[in-house]
Amino acid sequence: MEFVHREAEIATGDEVITSGLGGVLPRGLLIGYVEQVTEAEGGLYQRVAVAPAANLDALTHVLIVERTPSGRITGGQ
Repeated sequence: MEFVHREAEIATGDEVITSGLGGVLPRGLLIGYVEQVTEAEGGLYQRVAVAPAANLDALTHVLIVERTPSGRITGGQ
């Protein structure tokens, strides 16, 4: 994740979940865990590396959800 406020308290191992704010995904879905936190260039933000919660090697099907420029949500076609 990029552009995380520099004063946000983030630690290795913290859960990363969906906020639900974009209207695409519901709130509270587990995305992964914080793996590393570094200061972004210029020092205004933090950069956060996230390890996925899912075992990506074990996936057999994937659904890609996209938001079009008009705001319409598409996927599964």
